[in-house]
Amino acid sequence: MDEKKETDYKSLLIDFKSDLTAILMGVKYLRSGKLEYNPEMKAKYLQIVEEQAMKILRKIEETENA
Repeated sequence: MDEKKETDYKSLLIDFKSDLTAILMGVKYLRSGKLEYNPEMKAKYLQIVEEQAMKILRKIEETENA
């Protein structure tokens, strides 16, 4: 693997790790039950989880098409 591809690959892994960490933190908080009586915050966390998952999916699709 040439140096640019290796750098791009490492950058992509860092992005995935960051996005997955946000998803896992959101899911953990949602499962904690702390948001059961706060539907607005629950909706916000669900939106964050969905956005992060879509971000990962877009990155995968971009990588496949590159």
